[in-house]
Amino acid sequence: MNKSNKQNSLQQGLKKLPVYDPPESVWNNVANSLVLRGGIEGLPEYEPSEKSWGRIEKRLVSAKRKHWQKWAIAATILIVICGNWWVNQQLAPSDFTYSTEIVEAKALQINWETDQTVLSQIISICEAKKGICTDDEFQDLEFSLQELDEAKNELKVAIATYGVDMELLTQLEKVERERTAVLKEMMGYLL
Repeated sequence: MNKSNKQNSLQQGLKKLPVYDPPESVWNNVANSLVLRGGIEGLPEYEPSEKSWGRIEKRLVSAKRKHWQKWAIAATILIVICGNWWVNQQLAPSDFTYSTEIVEAKALQINWETDQTVLSQIISICEAKKGICTDDEFQDLEFSLQELDEAKNELKVAIATYGVDMELLTQLEKVERERTAVLKEMMGYLL
């Protein structure tokens, strides 16, 4: 569609639109508004005397001063409250908590070296059947066992250094259970 066709169709569409006349009250309001605007513009202008401006300025300064004083009082009260709270926090006694654990004598007497016989049996089987022990899966099990042995030794050193602690004993027990599982897996692989 070209430009002239668009203009023609737009003009035809505009001609089809209905025409409405606004009610008389609308025209009255417009006329009143124009009269009011003309009346306001026609009012005379007066300049107040210097004495009047002086009184207005004094009142403004006084109001500003009162407003500033209110803020100063509020800020002072806030500073006093915060300072009081901070001092009380600094002087408040600290809370200390402690707990006591009782270690059973039985836990201290556990022999963590009982699986050494199983390990020596695995080593003797590996010497007899060298091909089985060079397998990647078996090598992975051996590596896991070495890591667990290192963890076990570190825990033993910590117990010797810091004394018997239930948390250290619990960790040692967990490492031993994992070692036992790896040793069983290694024996199952060899048999």
